[in-house]
Amino acid sequence: IQHLKDKLQIQEHALNGADELILFNCEFDNYEPPLSSNLDQNILLHNIYKHLPHYPNIQVYWQIKGGFIVPYKRTIGIERSNLPKGISIQDIVIPSSQKTKFNPLLYECDLHKLKIIEDTLHSIKLPSNNGLKLLFHEVIKNDCLCDLITLQYTNNKREEEQRQQIIKQQIHFNGKNADELILDDEILTILNELKILYHDDIHRHMGYPLQLHHICVILFYDQIQFRHYKWPYFDQFLCDAINILHRYEKREETEMELYCGLKRVRLENIEKEIKSGNFISHVSTSDDIQ
Repeated sequence: IQHLKDKLQIQEHALNGADELILFNCEFDNYEPPLSSNLDQNILLHNIYKHLPHYPNIQVYWQIKGGFIVPYKRTIGIERSNLPKGISIQDIVIPSSQKTKFNPLLYECDLHKLKIIEDTLHSIKLPSNNGLKLLFHEVIKNDCLCDLITLQYTNNKREEEQRQQIIKQQIHFNGKNADELILDDEILTILNELKILYHDDIHRHMGYPLQLHHICVILFYDQIQFRHYKWPYFDQFLCDAINILHRYEKREETEMELYCGLKRVRLENIEKEIKSGNFISHVSTSDDIQ
């Protein structure tokens, strides 16, 4: 039993950074073959099953519930703090004709739409083990290369397009294969900023749970503009980053008031559109009412 605890602890620490045991239940009633609940935890498996017919060619089933959390010493407060400056992210201007008409409320008739979105996003298989290459490849495909490099301000649009084409050749950009991308920090200068954030004191205190592509999507998250179909890897990495970070927050110790980001949402007919329901998407919240 102790060996299983140790194995689960190693697994949870590697996957989630959570290695403090808070729950471990062996549901002996659901074991096949059944075992006694007062079983000696130090007994060897050989001694448990050696009396069964056909031993050792037998199949057994154990049902174990284990729960782990991030140790308190590696958690952080969630009060507002300023990130290191130096990252300039270009605002994306979307023509009004292309802007998504976003209704944050989910009604029963919209459930099938949400199901389609979830099925599409969750069925995506990563074609590469290098998350940063996948993310940068997607950013470049969506014409946002300028956010990965040092900007050179020019009024000549054609000159800038030619410069970006040269950069794509230098980093071996292939629209169909992210693995061919060369992550050169002298060209893709955003890499230097990501490394600074990775080695930040707060991240070190947490035990370095985030990878570079997680940090990058947190910096870029405003740019997705609800166009999830164009940003499948971005969306997945952002969800992963949020799931990792929330385990390290001391949410129970704060009295912060949060405000939802519906300030610019306009409802055409309040009487018809305000109904009982859930939010159809993540709703932005902030401790700043402005």
